[in-house]
Amino acid sequence: MREGISNSPRLAGLKCRNTHEFGKIKSVTVKRDKTGCWYATCVTPIPIIPPVKPKSAVGVDLGLKSFTTITDGITYQHQEAPQFFRKLEKELAKAQKGLARKQKGSNRRAKAKLKVAKLHKRIRNLRSDFLHQASRNSSMTLI
Repeated sequence: MREGISNSPRLAGLKCRNTHEFGKIKSVTVKRDKTGCWYATCVTPIPIIPPVKPKSAVGVDLGLKSFTTITDGITYQHQEAPQFFRKLEKELAKAQKGLARKQKGSNRRAKAKLKVAKLHKRIRNLRSDFLHQASRNSSMTLI
């Protein structure tokens, strides 16, 4: 990549946005998901960081009703585990039912398929965002 522009033969002139500082890029994998979004995964060498010695050990239990419980009895601030699928279940069922009723090969079926894919992507992103926030939260740092 040079100045945010791809110099790959298949993706010539593709504009890119760097979210992190890269070293030398070894390889790039470009993918497109069902909703039409493109993603590039870059492989770069990184220095090996020695592991940190923990001061004490703490057990963490992942549950269905409470998201996490630490061995000393403290429950994570979200008392109930978020039910992202349950909240969007009716909307997803309606979209899937609409998809099942469309004729194969039609443009309306393609639109309905895209709608179902976007709902699945939304659920996946909500779950991923929650786990990222929970792991980055300072109260969850166990070291």
